[in-house]
Amino acid sequence: MGSLQFPPEVWQQVLWAWQGWLSRHEGLARGLFRLSRISQRITIVLLVVALLVVPQLAAAMVPTLWMLACLGGDGAAVTHSHHLVAGGECHVLGECAVGAGGG
Repeated sequence: MGSLQFPPEVWQQVLWAWQGWLSRHEGLARGLFRLSRISQRITIVLLVVALLVVPQLAAAMVPTLWMLACLGGDGAAVTHSHHLVAGGECHVLGECAVGAGGG
C-alpha cells in the first residue's frame, strides 16, 4: 500500500526554519548547545543542594517523580522517534504510517 501525503504541519515548518537558521549561524548554534549543557549541569547541582538543605522537598517531589517515571518510557520513545499519534493514525514527519488498527 502507498502512503498518503500530508502537507507539513506548522510545527514542522517552524522546526525546519529554525534548523536552517541555525545551520547558517554555526557559531551561535554551538554556543547555544554549550549554554544548554552547562545550564543542565547547574540545574542538577542546584537540585541536589536544595534536596540536602530542605529535606521536605524530597517528599514534595514524589508525585512529580512518579509522573515522570510513568511517562518516561512512552514519552521518550515518542519524542525521540518524531512520531505523532493523533486520531488513531501514526504520523511520521508528515507521512501517514500504518494506523492504530491497520495491518
